Amino acid sequence: MHCNPTRRTFLKGTAATAALAAVGTCSVAAWRAEQAEAAATGAAKIQGASLCNGCSSKCGLIATALDGRLWTVEGMKEHPYSKGTLCGRGHGAAQWAYSDGRLTQPMKRAADGSFAPISWDDALSEIGAKVQEIIAEAGPEALAIIQDPRPSGKYYSKRFMNALGSPNVYTHAAACNLSKESGIQEATGAQNFSVDFPNTKMVVFIGRSYGDGIRPSSVKSLAGAAEGGARVVIVDPRLNNTGVFATDWVPIRPGADIAFLLGIANVLVTRDLYDHAFVEQSAVGFPEFAAQVTEYTPEWAEGICDVPADTIVEIAESLAAAAPACAIEPSWRAAFGCAYQNSFETARAVCAVNALLGCWGQKGGALITSSPKAGDVDPVKFPEVPKPAAKRLGDAEYPLALSGTGTNLAVLNGCADGTIQGVFFYNSNAVQGYAQPAKWREALSQAKLVVTIDVQMSETALASDY
Repeated sequence: MHCNPTRRTFLKGTAATAALAAVGTCSVAAWRAEQAEAAATGAAKIQGASLCNGCSSKCGLIATALDGRLWTVEGMKEHPYSKGTLCGRGHGAAQWAYSDGRLTQPMKRAADGSFAPISWDDALSEIGAKVQEIIAEAGPEALAIIQDPRPSGKYYSKRFMNALGSPNVYTHAAACNLSKESGIQEATGAQNFSVDFPNTKMVVFIGRSYGDGIRPSSVKSLAGAAEGGARVVIVDPRLNNTGVFATDWVPIRPGADIAFLLGIANVLVTRDLYDHAFVEQSAVGFPEFAAQVTEYTPEWAEGICDVPADTIVEIAESLAAAAPACAIEPSWRAAFGCAYQNSFETARAVCAVNALLGCWGQKGGALITSSPKAGDVDPVKFPEVPKPAAKRLGDAEYPLALSGTGTNLAVLNGCADGTIQGVFFYNSNAVQGYAQPAKWREALSQAKLVVTIDVQMSETALASDY
């Protein structure tokens, strides 16, 4: 039996599922009727806690199965991101279990590009043999893995590569928030921060929209702040769905956010509206910064970002009046996560404005918090894997990138020049999701081994050997 699943056929199947729901077969009324019937017939009901795999937020969920079949998913009330609610993507992810396009066994690509099923034993044996061949010829440093930071991938990807002797472990961050978090880390020492929404008086969003996803808890926090009278300013080329909570929409030229922020910094410094005590106690390099920022007048900023100078002045003065119960929100991917050449510096500018406002660690301001860590696994069952002596490919070229993520550009270039000969993708669609699809396809065609671990035939899977 030969089959050649494509992303088109997968999406077609998903569309068919959606159409079925639209005509009422999966309507709320029908679902409730079926649920009542199942309960009346005494169907075996099992509930279990898990984490959503729809995105890297990993919201907690409760899954319910009836007679061994997934029935419902709902947000876990105790989880800090879901707080009892799942977003549309989380509910949609439940369809993967029964999708016509779901992969349930290994697939191997033939010379003509088609894929045919292969047994698990044969797949593992063939992949293992090719891995050993690459190690013997080029060393373990010629192997790499890219994973989107899902619950399992974050742990097992590193163990897997390190056990083979390779340090080359990368995430999707270079196509998401690497520049932003690297900039924040260089400015503050922390990778990210949050806003104290319950107590804030004013918050400015730069290109980020809680109303468009991803974490339900973020939407609830913002809604609470808006209901409490906080001024919510969204700086975005488009009027996004956070507009329902906003008091102000400031259209801006894409990629010019740093000019807007420097204009605000100019007003705070030149009009003596900044927090002297905080800057003197907690900031380094302020005299040099203040001298340079005098050049970045609101009029200068307007010429670059298209935001009127008067608007920049008014927002800066309002932030100063609300300080320290205010903040520039840290954003995510869209505005300066990784999208522009100046993304790294834009993140540093956000931190600089928050420092001028003295809002770091303050009630209603910008909070640097920590996340809980999972406990250690049983060292007898899972002995620690030695850390490879070699350095990860790309770290020397990009020393300011977060150490935990790496720049997957190193894999793209490594496959192209032969430095990387074997690459694994775990829940990652680099070919279509990481920019430059043509270059990714060409680079992967040069590798001796490409393996994608996923439940759907993504563009990266179609470019893989297994």
